[in-house]
Amino acid sequence: MTSEKRSRGRPRGSGKNDAPYLTQVAELLLRDQSLKPTTAMKHIIAGRKDWGASDETLLRRWQVKWKQSSQSLMIAARERAQPRPATSTGRISVWDIAVTPALQAYANSPMLKAMRDYANSPAVKAMQDCANNPAVKAMQDCANNPAVKAMQDCANNPAVKAMQDYANSPAVKAMQDYPTARR
Repeated sequence: MTSEKRSRGRPRGSGKNDAPYLTQVAELLLRDQSLKPTTAMKHIIAGRKDWGASDETLLRRWQVKWKQSSQSLMIAARERAQPRPATSTGRISVWDIAVTPALQAYANSPMLKAMRDYANSPAVKAMQDCANNPAVKAMQDCANNPAVKAMQDCANNPAVKAMQDYANSPAVKAMQDYPTARR
């Protein structure tokens, strides 16, 4: 016959599920690393007043539970804070972007606001309209045409340049200005 011997004194633990609140403590500590666990607990306690226990009792109970499971709670909070892998479609959802604290700070930065304003400016819209204009596309296609490229190569040929220099020389100009005798 085996009988388990009961320990003396008050039973351990309150039996209350404080895991959601301790998870909030871990997330708060991860976001603001200058906080200490007790301070983070006080912030969460101050957020509500319907705890059913005094603030001191609640704080002490959380401190005991935090001492036992702080490492696992912090590991879980870090994993939740990691960026999520892209979905099977390869797209990142707005939620994935919005949750990142660093990205939230960046999204509110003056530099990003200036970049957004520039991207939405009338000048940029006009450039986009110009780039989509069929006449501009036709000119780009013409510039890439092999015949046009051959003419450009011909214009850069040293022999052609020498002929142009000769045609523009003072001697040729003088000959053009010299009156020819009529026969």
